[in-house]
Amino acid sequence: LQNPCHIYASGGTYLVELTVTNASGCSDVIQKTITVYPAPVADFGYTKECFLTPTFFSDLSTVSSGIITAWDWDFGDAVTSTLQNPQHLYSAYGLYTVTLIVTTDNGCVGTVVNDSVEVFPPANVDFSATTECFGSPTQFNDLSTFTNTWNWDFGDAMGTSTLQNPVYTYSLPGTYNVEFVAITDSGCIDTTVKPVTVNPNAVADFTFTYQCAGDTTFFFDQTTISSGFINILDWDFGDGSISSLVNPVHLYAGPGTYTVLLVATSDQLCIDSIQKTVTVNPNPVSDFSATIVCAGELTQFTDLSTVISGNVTGWSWDFGDAATSTLQNPSHQYAGAGTYTV
Repeated sequence: LQNPCHIYASGGTYLVELTVTNASGCSDVIQKTITVYPAPVADFGYTKECFLTPTFFSDLSTVSSGIITAWDWDFGDAVTSTLQNPQHLYSAYGLYTVTLIVTTDNGCVGTVVNDSVEVFPPANVDFSATTECFGSPTQFNDLSTFTNTWNWDFGDAMGTSTLQNPVYTYSLPGTYNVEFVAITDSGCIDTTVKPVTVNPNAVADFTFTYQCAGDTTFFFDQTTISSGFINILDWDFGDGSISSLVNPVHLYAGPGTYTVLLVATSDQLCIDSIQKTVTVNPNPVSDFSATIVCAGELTQFTDLSTVISGNVTGWSWDFGDAATSTLQNPSHQYAGAGTYTV
């Protein structure tokens, strides 16, 4: 050909000979030495990173002679760089096609394309926890994504767990800062801290007055709670009667022993209860006999009183003539004959 094109298999120095012949058969020959510069072999490495962590790119391009003097990076998200070893922070996780074009000092160009540069998704760590009363276990639930490793610190300097959805019982009521660290299968780590509350229970208690049959029994609430307030009081007097008053009064139908139950509920629905035995004492049945005597003689009084349970321990006599006695079986001499109301 007059003006041929030729691709050399490799760079190097070549002796090119050109022979030209005219129509008369006359010819001439010329030789020239030409140099074919080697093309660079573009290549790069990169770190596998999690979202919000920059990816580091390393130029691994080579050339057999000469030097590489220019680098053109396309990170696959419309961002470019001309640094030899750039770093890039992607705005979203996923796969990116990264292109590197390198140019030597002789103007030779090499290109490499990698379509599997991955930025791994974050753990998006989050959790929920139930709000419990003291003594009940708190249920923790992992709300993170792509995770396969979990580390919990329950915030009380004692409790930890590596379960995904652990259950933990606190030794005291209060508010605890729970730290949750989750790791994805790609090694991406994320951490969050949330307050978790364990509400105190009410401490139910009450006092009452001891009464005799026919008298009203007074009840006094003594319930306490370390925080919050008592919202509901439920009384069961042990005889089928109930009340929701703070300090109720109750009249029992007869003497006996009754089991009284008080159930106290806090504003956070934490419940405590207590039972106490309330005794309603029977009244004694007063009775006596007296001798019939003549004026000037002693009248003998005999106590005939009875009581269902317990003993009679005190006596108060009024002889009907302004005289009195506290003996059980007194004798008394009236000043004159007559009828007296004793």
